[in-house]
Amino acid sequence: MIPLDTTAPTRNDAETCNPVNIPTPNNSGACSGVNLAPPKYLDTSQLRRNRRTLEWGERHPADPLRHIYLYGLTETRHPSTAQFIVKRLVLTTPLRMSTAAVQSRLASLSVNKDPLSPLKPPPPSALVKELLEKNHAEHDIYFGSNHFHNHFPHALLSQFSLGAPESRLKKEWEIEEFNPIPKKQSTEITDKNWKDHIGVDKFYPNYLEFFQDRISKNGVPNTILSYALDETALPSFVSGAVHPLIHTGFGVEFGINDVVAEGLAEMCVHPPAFAPVVDAQLYSKPVMGTKSLLTIANEIHNDKVFDKVVSFKDFPKSEPLLKSKPACDAIKEYVMQWKIDETPEGFGRAHSELFVLTTHFTFSSAFPPPHIVNDPKFKGKTLRPLLDFFLM
Repeated sequence: MIPLDTTAPTRNDAETCNPVNIPTPNNSGACSGVNLAPPKYLDTSQLRRNRRTLEWGERHPADPLRHIYLYGLTETRHPSTAQFIVKRLVLTTPLRMSTAAVQSRLASLSVNKDPLSPLKPPPPSALVKELLEKNHAEHDIYFGSNHFHNHFPHALLSQFSLGAPESRLKKEWEIEEFNPIPKKQSTEITDKNWKDHIGVDKFYPNYLEFFQDRISKNGVPNTILSYALDETALPSFVSGAVHPLIHTGFGVEFGINDVVAEGLAEMCVHPPAFAPVVDAQLYSKPVMGTKSLLTIANEIHNDKVFDKVVSFKDFPKSEPLLKSKPACDAIKEYVMQWKIDETPEGFGRAHSELFVLTTHFTFSSAFPPPHIVNDPKFKGKTLRPLLDFFLM
């Protein structure tokens, strides 16, 4: 693995934004140093057949989540890297939108300001509101027998913000898989018992009703602060591959209270799997850290305590790590080493650091490593870039 350069990148400079050798486009539009074939448009009839890439060389079927990758790229504030990936992936998304819409989204960002300027998404259209209301009233937060998450609001709002036509938005409703919303349980959720049923999925409609009521009375910010940051609920808020936080964030960004309520209800039906590394009392102490995220990431990379904790075949990969007390203790120590100035400007800079770090992780890992490229079983095969959903 290539060690991370801990030099703080400048977001308008493609080279300094490339500390882990993320390939950048050359003047011809090709990628320097990587042999990539033109991507193919993927048949949407293959949706959901296999939600995970099994290994390099096996192409992930088209997934309606792929537009989230594109949406995430527009949020990186690294236009050179993002534009390169957009060029490579725009034809592999099941969205029938123009590249111009994506480039327009990129151009609308203020990429040279620190801290990051807030995004201003377009107000949801009548169709978007209608489809979100149908999802809210009819569908569970999970689908399938393996508790996959309902991504419909993520899919719909991402496509809408990127300029997808109404025909594509309607198609998203048709191709998504759903479980019907479960029957409401007889126990009413109140402020006295709301923590008693955390992790019990059949209580989703009860929690949904509870948070809708709290939002109507107290507003979105106060409701999120009162419940999502509660010491008991916080581990659930970031469990399930952070889906409760993601879902809530979509509701906040687009100003849709029902989606916020769904995200908070989703939090409450998730077991607190990440409790071993979410220490609310520790993290509430005054910030004394002195290191950047890239510095910490480089130290973690070289920290032997994490060696052999997780293997490539583990799924989910977080599970063995969360069972390792030495690894979890180390993670909490690293968290406290992060330098954050607890002011609005300081939080903005911290947000920028997070975007930078996730950009490096996601895009540098998208290309096959040498031991895969040189593996005889892949000889003659085209290995395309793959973006890891969990890193995004």
